[in-house]
Amino acid sequence: MMARAAFLIFLVFVCATASAADSITYYLKAPPFSSIVAIVEFQFYSLASMAAIILVLQLHRNWMAAWETRLKTHYATCLIAEMLGVSESGAAAEVVPRPRWYQLRRKRVLRELLLEHSLTVTGPEKAFLIERYRSFGFINDDLRGTHSLVWWRRLRALSDLRLLNDQEFAPIYSRMCHDRNSLVSATAHLALSSVDHPLNQPIPVNELPARVRDRKNLLHEVLMNWTKQFGHEFLIEQIPTVREIPVLEVVTAAVSQLQTPEVAKSFAEVLERSNELPGRVVEKMLTLLKRVGDPDYIDTARKYVSHTDELVRLRALEYIASVDFEYLESPAVLADRSVLIQRWVRSRVGRAA
Repeated sequence: MMARAAFLIFLVFVCATASAADSITYYLKAPPFSSIVAIVEFQFYSLASMAAIILVLQLHRNWMAAWETRLKTHYATCLIAEMLGVSESGAAAEVVPRPRWYQLRRKRVLRELLLEHSLTVTGPEKAFLIERYRSFGFINDDLRGTHSLVWWRRLRALSDLRLLNDQEFAPIYSRMCHDRNSLVSATAHLALSSVDHPLNQPIPVNELPARVRDRKNLLHEVLMNWTKQFGHEFLIEQIPTVREIPVLEVVTAAVSQLQTPEVAKSFAEVLERSNELPGRVVEKMLTLLKRVGDPDYIDTARKYVSHTDELVRLRALEYIASVDFEYLESPAVLADRSVLIQRWVRSRVGRAA
């Protein structure tokens, strides 16, 4: 297929070059005015050849996309047939043809198909797809890729193994957590946190490598994977000890949906201790205190009635009013010039009246 496209491009280029060269040779023997015509004609043939090359490449690209779609459909049908054969006879029928070593595009399509469907199935079907992924030699390719000298090849191999979500690769994840490339190492931490294996143990957030702590989305996924396997208790206990504000923001988002007295106590300790928290973090903490409804933290919330952020002041007043409604008539609240807060206070007072 690639040879066919290359041959067409080469044929168009040769024809255009030969025509242009013939025109230039002819007009150079003619009067001087004809050389201008030769140059114009040469440019025309050059543009025509470039347009032909672009057209051939676009047609080839469209044809290859359609071919890959048909091939993926064929492989999916064969895999289903194999899966049904396994369920009925207990042995695979080897319906899917094995790509040869030079059929790189077929191998890529089959690899992507197996990885894609392994994410959507569980149980025997997932085990079957992983076994076929192994039988085609893709796992060996990925294992070799984890030792590559090129970082993006190691990342690609690690990402493919992570999609299989098999605990047998936990030692590989553990080894690659110490990779010299920060992105590869961070991805390895994420992969290790998602498998059920003795090597996967939660560690204090402050002790996580900076390459993990600096990536908020990845850190959030790691923490959520740990909470699914080990519960939220270990994370709740660490909230008062988190030193970095961005990390505290991620931890707060990971536990803010629990609405338990333990989380409220940890949030109150942080609010009492620190005066440099971002407004969005304080909002989440005060909102959770209000939902829990524990009156023991009223004094902590009163510290934020005079906060520079009006949304923080509003969340503090909402929590205080849920426990001590008369506080809304205090001078500190009445002196607030925020239109948002005064409107909210009037609505609450009017509703109570």
